[in-house]
Amino acid sequence: MTLKVYCADWPYEPPLQVKRYTLMNYDFLHEAEEVYLVSESPRQCSIIHSIPEQLGYTLHENVYSLERPEPIPPWQSESFVLVDILSGASEVYQPWETWDTIKLVCLLATLPGDAITRFVASVSHVSCLLEIPMTHAGKVVTALKLEQALVDCADELRRNVGEPGTESVAIYIESTYPRSGYGEQRSATLELGNASRSERSCDMKTRGSEALSAWEGNWQERLSQRLRKLGFETFQDYLRARRGRPYGQLAAELSGDPDAAPIAPVQLERLHAWTTRPEDRRDEILDSLVRYLRESLRKGWGVGIHWQVNVNIALAFWLSNWSYKDKDELRGLEREIRQLNPEAGWIPKDSDDPILQEEARRVCYIAERKGLSPS
Repeated sequence: MTLKVYCADWPYEPPLQVKRYTLMNYDFLHEAEEVYLVSESPRQCSIIHSIPEQLGYTLHENVYSLERPEPIPPWQSESFVLVDILSGASEVYQPWETWDTIKLVCLLATLPGDAITRFVASVSHVSCLLEIPMTHAGKVVTALKLEQALVDCADELRRNVGEPGTESVAIYIESTYPRSGYGEQRSATLELGNASRSERSCDMKTRGSEALSAWEGNWQERLSQRLRKLGFETFQDYLRARRGRPYGQLAAELSGDPDAAPIAPVQLERLHAWTTRPEDRRDEILDSLVRYLRESLRKGWGVGIHWQVNVNIALAFWLSNWSYKDKDELRGLEREIRQLNPEAGWIPKDSDDPILQEEARRVCYIAERKGLSPS
C-alpha cells in the first residue's frame, strides 16, 4: 500500500525523503544561520568598532545588532543581524585588543522571509568595507550565493514546520527544548502548568547506543507499513477509527517497534492535511482542531493557571497546519474559539461536539454573508 496524497491545492509537495542526522537533529529549524569574516592576520578592535556604528548598528552588552523597526510581534527577533567580534573563540571588545573573526548571525526562523535580503545586504557591506570574503556553512560565498543559501534554508523550514517568522514556528521551536545530547532520547517537551506535551518527544528514540530519528528514510512508507500491521488500508481509515485522539498519542502508538525509527506527531499533523479530500475538508479541520485541543487541555477549558496559553499553542499549531487555503474562514473560527465561554472543564470529545459545530456554522454563515465560499 502507498499513501495517497491529495494535495492539488497545497503549494508544495510533501517531503517524501527528509534526511535528518541524529547528532544535529534540529538543524532543519535554522534558528541561527552564521556568516563568518575571517581575517588572515589579527586586526585592531579600535578600527572594527567604527564600521557597525556607521552602518546603523547598536551596541548591546558587547554585541552589535542591526535592529528592526517597530512594531515587532513578540515571537519574532528584534534584529536583522547580530555581530560578535572574536579572537579565536573568545569575544573581544576593548580598543587595544585584536580580533581575527567577525561572526554575523541571522536568526532566520524567527524573522519574516523578507529579512533575508536586508541581512545579506548588511553583511555584504561589512565584508566589502573590511575586504574580507564571507563564509557560510564552511564555504566562501558571494552575496548572491549567500542569499540563495538562506532562501533554501527558509524553504526547508517552510516545508517541515511552517512559515519563518510566524508564531506557530516560534512555538514549535520552543517545544523542542530542553534538547538531549548524544545517545539520549530527545526531550522535546513543552510544559505549561500541568499540561505536558511529552508525547512530542517521540520523534527520536534510541536502539542501544544508536539514535533513531523519525525523519530518516522514507517515513511515509514506514507509516504505511505500520498502518497495515494495525489492519488499516489508508491513513484516513486510521484517523476515523481514532476520532479526537491527540496526534501525540497516535504517534506513540505508531512508534511501538523498539528497533525501528519512530513516527513524529508533526508528521501525522501534516499528513492529515495532505491526505484530506476537498469534500471532507470541513469535517477534517474540526477533527484536527479537537486533537490539538485535547492534547493541550488536559484538565479542561478554564482549569489551571496556564490553560489560556495552552489554548493559544493548540490554535497556533492547528492554524499553521490548515491555513494554506480558506485562511479567512479559519481565522474566523479561531476568533470564535478564543471567545468561547463553556463550563469549566469542557473538552471536546470529537468533531461532533455541539459547541464546536455551532461555532463552525456561525463562521460559515458570516462567510456566506460576505460572499465568500468556505469549504
